Amino acid sequence: KMNFCINLYKNSMCLFCNWEDYDEDDNTKINCQGCSGVKTIPCVNGMKKLNCCYCSNLTSIAVTPSLEILDCSGCTTIKAIPLIPGLKKLICMRCTSLKEIPTLPNLEHLDCRECRNLIAIPELPKLSTLDCSICPSIRSLPPSFPNLKKLVCSQTSVNTLPETPMLETLICSVTKIRDIPAMSNLALLEARHCEN
Repeated sequence: KMNFCINLYKNSMCLFCNWEDYDEDDNTKINCQGCSGVKTIPCVNGMKKLNCCYCSNLTSIAVTPSLEILDCSGCTTIKAIPLIPGLKKLICMRCTSLKEIPTLPNLEHLDCRECRNLIAIPELPKLSTLDCSICPSIRSLPPSFPNLKKLVCSQTSVNTLPETPMLETLICSVTKIRDIPAMSNLALLEARHCEN
């Protein structure tokens, strides 16, 4: 496992990775959480899940077409998420240099909490869960999310809600939202300390 680690990240001297999920015969899961030596992550054929949380010097992730789950939370130097059409789950909490997220056509789950410089969320037609709380630079959301079931947008600058016919959970505390439209599927609403 360590030999694989050194070969994969030979340009960044990755010597401290936690390869608890790595199997030399199965490249589908790779975990380099907390490795300060990683600066770039290359394409790994067949990789489906990548955990690179808190890699403090990570600046880029190569496009890996097979990737379905990406967790890069706490990577404070990463500025862009790669356009990976097959990505289904993206967790990028506390990526403070991140300004935008690409249009990911198959994304179902997005957690971008505390991305303080993130300015927009793109149209994501398959998205079912979105948490963009504590992203003060986000001023608006796309006009509609046809499949969204859970929306958390507390402590953002959002003042209008998107059209969400399937929404079941809405948490929008500490926002400038004035109106909450009727939602036939809504089961949980939290809207505390809204200015208007």
